[in-house]
Parts: sequence; C-alpha cells; structure tokens
Amino acid sequence: MLKDENEAIKKYNKFFEDGFPSIPLLSRPEKEIIEMVETCIEENKDVYEMGYLKLDNDIMY
Repeated sequence: MLKDENEAIKKYNKFFEDGFPSIPLLSRPEKEIIEMVETCIEENKDVYEMGYLKLDNDIMY
C-alpha cells in the first residue's frame, strides 16, 4: 500500500504516460486518491478508462 497521495501520484505518473490529472481530482480525500491510484495500476487502466474522470470534448486539454 502506498503511504500518501504524493507517493501515489509519483507512482501513477511513472506508470501512465499522461500523468495524474491533479486539478480535477485532488479535491478528493487522500485515502480515496491512494485507492484510486492503486486500482488504476492493478487494472493497468488510467483514471479515464476506470471511469473516475471523463474527458470533456468541448475543452482543449
């Protein structure tokens, strides 16, 4: 298990090329962020593929 959200985000960023979308997600509790990252890595799917966040086609990222 990851210790804190900083460690979780670093691990996510190493695992997924696009990096962790911190602006829309860091308002969530730290425990939730850690669980989210662990699940994404276990399933080999990023936050979008896992359904934690949806891309808005009207916004240029």
